[in-house]
Amino acid sequence: MAGAFYNIYMINYLHLGYSWIAGYTNLTLFFMTIGYLAFGALSQRYGSKPILEMLAVPVIGINVLWAMTTEENAGWLLPILFVINGLCWSGIFVSTANLLFRIVPRGKENSAYFAAWMAVAALASGVGPALGGYLRQALPEQLTITGVTLNPIQAIFVVAAAFYVVALICSTLLKEDEAASPGYVLGQFRGNLLSYAFNTAVYVVAKQDETRAEAIRGIGRSGSPLALGRLLEALGHVSHEVRAEAARGIGDGRFAEAVDPLIRTLEDEDSDIRPEAAEALGKIGHGAGIGPLLHALSDPDVRVRTAAVSALGYIRTPEASEALLEQLNGPYDVNVFPVLADAAARHDDLRAIDPALHGLRRLRLPVVRLQVINAICRLLGERNHFYQIATAGTLQRAAIRESMMSRIRRLLQTSELRDWELYAETMETVEQAIAALAADRVPEFLEHAHTLASLIGGRRGNPPKSQAASYAITEYLEHAPQELLDSEGVVFVTVALTSLARHLPRYSRVAK
Repeated sequence: MAGAFYNIYMINYLHLGYSWIAGYTNLTLFFMTIGYLAFGALSQRYGSKPILEMLAVPVIGINVLWAMTTEENAGWLLPILFVINGLCWSGIFVSTANLLFRIVPRGKENSAYFAAWMAVAALASGVGPALGGYLRQALPEQLTITGVTLNPIQAIFVVAAAFYVVALICSTLLKEDEAASPGYVLGQFRGNLLSYAFNTAVYVVAKQDETRAEAIRGIGRSGSPLALGRLLEALGHVSHEVRAEAARGIGDGRFAEAVDPLIRTLEDEDSDIRPEAAEALGKIGHGAGIGPLLHALSDPDVRVRTAAVSALGYIRTPEASEALLEQLNGPYDVNVFPVLADAAARHDDLRAIDPALHGLRRLRLPVVRLQVINAICRLLGERNHFYQIATAGTLQRAAIRESMMSRIRRLLQTSELRDWELYAETMETVEQAIAALAADRVPEFLEHAHTLASLIGGRRGNPPKSQAASYAITEYLEHAPQELLDSEGVVFVTVALTSLARHLPRYSRVAK
């Protein structure tokens, strides 16, 4: 009914030229093409009925907005209307066609059903414009509805919107087995939809496996539930790169629905993406993945063992914590130990500090030692402060260390140590450590730090993290290679002293 009047309205009331109208028409056709591709896949996955019901609402809104379009707002409103119109009608066409195919009886001649449907649609398509023309002649040049003045064509747009409301109500009577609800389908449109659409387009048209792999990872990182089907499909791609990135993408998107395929991949000894599957299970963090990951800790492939350890670090359950602690206290594996310490640190279990320090003694490569030391600092509650300081420039690092030592002094001054009999000796040791560090006398600074940690560590009633920091400092300084004390040693001790002071209870005058 309204279709015959869109162009008339744009020419007579909005005063648009034919070139603008042609451009808007092409815009609609372009987005209809995109819509056919998108809604075809969605209809197949979630059902046609929810797509039909979901799109009927914006179609109603489109007609209402047409009635509100004027020369003043046409410049920005019309492009939006034509884009939405193209997307919505492509989905409606796909959904109605799919529903018709599913509704007609199977196993016998059904051409009569299609013929009847086409006949009704054609009849309505003929009656609609005629009805619109009749309304155009019958309505006055101006009429007011709820205080809004409309011309006849605008009134026809409003009436058309009312007919769409009737159609939406009737659509609820349709039956479709296993179809999702419109609310559920709408819930899938979250995450970074622009990233999902862009990477999906790249994946479809890419010729190189490297490009496909990068695109499939981007699809996963979009976080859109719509990505899951493409990611699961890519797990079976002929290219190892694409399969591996699909597994990583599933992990990045935290798709719990993909846990079972990932478990099957991890348990398949012939699969070449078992490490990636293990990592993805860890990022998803579903309880079903814990058992297979625990079993993978004894896998003969070191890559699988390492990935399983890292994955368990993301699953914050007592079962995973105990498994990681057991691995830390078990036979030493130089290939797995750094990742193991890092994974255990994510569980905030102070029991991991002692085996981490003992394992550190057997490491000589500086960059690997940094990884383990950073894990110990995280267990002490200092997040990634060790990395931030250790990787800073020389001058910046010196400034940060001096600032941290000043903070340590303030923290000790405002702690419960003020009523301790060794408080004066403790603060004198702090001042000596600060002076030694400022003068770049590293051995002297570390000696004072060791004394400070021993003093406070011998005090009864320290909180667990303060006590653990005292132990970590003394244990580290007694076994660290001398050639590394000037680099990693000073930073580690400074960070650990911060943890020691920060977790002491604050001094309260009221309590005293």
